[in-house]
Amino acid sequence: AAVPLLGPSQLEPILLSPDEVNSHMAATTMRPVGGTRTQLDNNPDTLSPPACLGSLLPGQASVYAGSGYTTVANRIIQDPPNALDHSTGQALVLFPSADQALAFVTAQATKWKACAGQRVTDTFSNGSGTATFAVGDVLGDPPRITQTHTMVGNTWACQHVMNAIANVVLDIEAAGFDHDAAMKSLPKP
Repeated sequence: AAVPLLGPSQLEPILLSPDEVNSHMAATTMRPVGGTRTQLDNNPDTLSPPACLGSLLPGQASVYAGSGYTTVANRIIQDPPNALDHSTGQALVLFPSADQALAFVTAQATKWKACAGQRVTDTFSNGSGTATFAVGDVLGDPPRITQTHTMVGNTWACQHVMNAIANVVLDIEAAGFDHDAAMKSLPKP
């Protein structure tokens, strides 16, 4: 049976709570950063190649530009004060129809596959340097895809999942130094 379409007020209750995220990430001190936002993120860093922004980071405004989405619930939950211990980004993006949500994930799957096997360099806008990530293969097929990326020369690892359910795209990433916790936090396709 088809899943009923969701409305704008139904997005925020779907977001995982800090307690739920802590449990999934084998952490205890993760807390929201800045509360729940109704806008997508504008990453100020420079990525090379820039086409891999959507593969690396969830909920990016430039990735969703022109897609026809209508509403966003966006939350970051991290360990204070060092966000590199554990970090999650949850962006729930509402589309007018289930077909539009699925079309968005399908288009992203093609872009993510183009980034698989590449090394992507993130030059930080604050002048603190760069980080290079080895991007893994895309697993699954639309409506649900996953991809990992690991910082080169480090144990920082992330799993990014994008899933179209009804008229919502769940765009979620879990990351941390504990590779096993980051990878188990999001179910496999």
